[in-house]
Amino acid sequence: MLALLLLGAGRAVAADRLVSQLQRFRELSVLMADHPQVLALLDGGTEVLETAPAKLRLFNLQRFARHKGAGTTRVFCLGGSSAYGFPCGAEASFCGVLQDVLTEAYPGRTIEVVNASGMSYGMHRLNVVANELVGYEPDLFIVYSGHNEFAD
Repeated sequence: MLALLLLGAGRAVAADRLVSQLQRFRELSVLMADHPQVLALLDGGTEVLETAPAKLRLFNLQRFARHKGAGTTRVFCLGGSSAYGFPCGAEASFCGVLQDVLTEAYPGRTIEVVNASGMSYGMHRLNVVANELVGYEPDLFIVYSGHNEFAD
């Protein structure tokens, strides 16, 4: 679509506006922001990331250590409302069940299953979230999506 916008001379402004809107969307889409309102400290001074307050309307409250410790397996779950756990919340989602199952199956490991699923999030928005989450030392991404593609 961007290439089509660039074909006409008068279309350059529309292309610049589109690029600007996409950049703004990316800025507003930060899920686990690194700023004083989001960064907390656990016992022992471990830095913890928490779901950005502006995202709590669409995402579950999630917390995890900024730096993955030794012996830790970190799994990020991405998807829409089904993966989010709607209408019951993160604990009732497949992510919550996976956390319980893996914790029991691997008692010598620390298991972190982070539910990064957003209400009504289609794949183009989940891609932005996934790009952010790559920087948080994931071992695995699980994507359960497809229900919101028509809405986005």
